[in-house]
Amino acid sequence: GQVGIYNSTGDNGIGTINNFPMNFFTNNSAPQMTITAAGNVGVGIATPTAKMEILSTTNPVLRISNGGGLTPNPKIELFRQSGVSGSVEYVAANKALVLNNDSSLGGINFKLAGTEKMRLDSSGKLLIGTQTAETTQVSISGQQHLLSLSRGGASDTKWFFSADAAKLYLAEGTQATADQKVIFDSNGSVGIGANPTAKLTLFNDEADTSINVNTGTGGSYPKKTGI
Repeated sequence: GQVGIYNSTGDNGIGTINNFPMNFFTNNSAPQMTITAAGNVGVGIATPTAKMEILSTTNPVLRISNGGGLTPNPKIELFRQSGVSGSVEYVAANKALVLNNDSSLGGINFKLAGTEKMRLDSSGKLLIGTQTAETTQVSISGQQHLLSLSRGGASDTKWFFSADAAKLYLAEGTQATADQKVIFDSNGSVGIGANPTAKLTLFNDEADTSINVNTGTGGSYPKKTGI
């Protein structure tokens, strides 16, 4: 290959003058950086297939630093045009990571293996498992467990909200249908311990089914049994 150096008024440069890449070396090493004839830049790789490609088997890190101060904020911007861009920014003073879409018409989508799993739409609604916004701020769609609640301890009880086409379930354990505690159907009926067959259905196979009402007098509990 051939390398050319040129200068003219307001324009100076160094580069190849034929269809070969330009390599940069240190300490008589293999190329540390390469600019291909197509304009791709490779750091640690001589055959980059993207506009910028970095290869390292020991420390593959791309770092943008502000030098350790509270300002300015390190930032990566993905730009189409003014007002239509996105960015990833670290707000140094607040130690906050900010993912931003500058367009008020777009959202922020999260994908796994090319399939969307979650999105934050332009109105601020969070959609999980669905791309259709409801009137609520959070919409969840899926099979089995839709929402789980737990303190996080290994022995703590885990509570699950799940749903099918006609019912909402509150269950305890590890399976949505294993230990259903409360069931709400589309008619507004409630079942405790069983599927509702009336507006309120109670079932307990270990003891008498009963309703206790605390009067608040410190020990008086009127009780109705045999329901």
